[in-house]
Amino acid sequence: MREQRDQRDELIERAKSRIGKLVDGKWRLDALLGIGGMAVVYAATHRNGLRGALKILHPEVALSNRVKARFLREGYVANKVGHPGAVAVLDDDEAADGTVFLVMELLDGQTLDVRYEKKTMDYGDALSMADQLLDLLHAAHDKSIVHRDLKPANIFLTRDGTIKVLDFGIARLRELSSGNLPNATTMHAMGTPGFMAPEQARGLWEEVDARTDLWAVGATLFTLVTGKEVHAGRTVNEQLLAGMTKPAPPIASVASQVPPPVAEVIDRALQFERGERYQTALEMQAAVRAAYQATTGRRISAAVRLVPTRKSDPSGMDPAVAATEPAPPRMTTDGAAVPKRASGALGPSVPPRRSRRTTAYFAAGALAGVAIGGAALLRSLAGPTAATPSTTETPPSSLAAPTPPPVATPSKAPAAAPPAVTAPEPPSSSAVSTAVHAEASAAPNDRRPGVTSRPRPPRMSGSAAASAASAAPAASAPAPPATVDLFGRRR
Repeated sequence: MREQRDQRDELIERAKSRIGKLVDGKWRLDALLGIGGMAVVYAATHRNGLRGALKILHPEVALSNRVKARFLREGYVANKVGHPGAVAVLDDDEAADGTVFLVMELLDGQTLDVRYEKKTMDYGDALSMADQLLDLLHAAHDKSIVHRDLKPANIFLTRDGTIKVLDFGIARLRELSSGNLPNATTMHAMGTPGFMAPEQARGLWEEVDARTDLWAVGATLFTLVTGKEVHAGRTVNEQLLAGMTKPAPPIASVASQVPPPVAEVIDRALQFERGERYQTALEMQAAVRAAYQATTGRRISAAVRLVPTRKSDPSGMDPAVAATEPAPPRMTTDGAAVPKRASGALGPSVPPRRSRRTTAYFAAGALAGVAIGGAALLRSLAGPTAATPSTTETPPSSLAAPTPPPVATPSKAPAAAPPAVTAPEPPSSSAVSTAVHAEASAAPNDRRPGVTSRPRPPRMSGSAAASAASAAPAASAPAPPATVDLFGRRR
């Protein structure tokens, strides 16, 4: 076990060391997305600016021509499916240094094993997902392509709710004659034990067909709905042996709360004998749609599409791992809140980054504090100012006769009502700058007697005006009128 951990750590470090380097002189590796048994996947940018996912075969396995051929075949098989649910492979090549790679479309979302790690999937969502998956399988089986490794980790949920199927690398083209198939000793690792139909677990490759994929769909639904795999085992060998020899348990024996229409679909897909399963993807899709309507009371076309709980971030180990903003928690059918997931399934967890909105509010608050502090300093330097609201002053009509101390007389024109303020808002940087400027320019005028006019303040509107007024009250205070003493001298 320790040796395996050391090997994986070494593999991760080697994969990380390639970030920032060029492949074939044209693809820059931007970030590590995932590591598998055969290859490592990077987010990459072409020299012309095109973004893509670069899947690079491990150097030690690239020495085998058989493995290299199987790796490159993924592109041909996936593109032959001709369905939006199959990940498009844009290019394949071998660099001068021997690096063998595929260029695939770069996805934004999560795989289902990450989306539903340690929690179960709503029955309606599970059927909606299966409907999309079976639509893809119908297109693949129609072209004699059997995937042979369907599982939650190979089913990708994109940001717009589209289901994508990954890893057609071990897909079998049934148009090949059985005489051209590799022998059993080279095929034993083809698939994932917990999602292998009995004929596949036994290595009976001539019996592997579309119904094998449909068993895997049933096993995927079983796992997502119950949180458990069809066959348990302490080791891979025990799990394989159970898959070879034991029928799948009825799902109601594992999760009694599963609605009967949903249980019926899953149980039939998991039948031990191929002849007792659904025979085609279209047949199973029709059953899925009927179960959805019976369970939810509406057609599956009205289903709300699933979305990933987190956004992709190229800083993580897997496009499904990295996280920035969690979605609101989903509820299970019994009304319990589904716990949030903290990190991804592959590689180290990625710490969430500070929300941009939080950062923006923090910056606005800091600017507001600077403005208010600056305004207070300017007011203290300018001396006391009148606290009377801004009004139109009437200048004295004569200087020949003594006049009593001046009283500010409001203009007969009605003053505009002050804007209603319901809640303070953090001022923008422009409003803060305007408020400080108004405070600085108003203070000297307040100390000069006899001034009857002031420079027109800059135009402001909305919250900017309210912020400027609250930050710089001295800017709106009236200048004191000119007065004379008993001898007619100007004060």
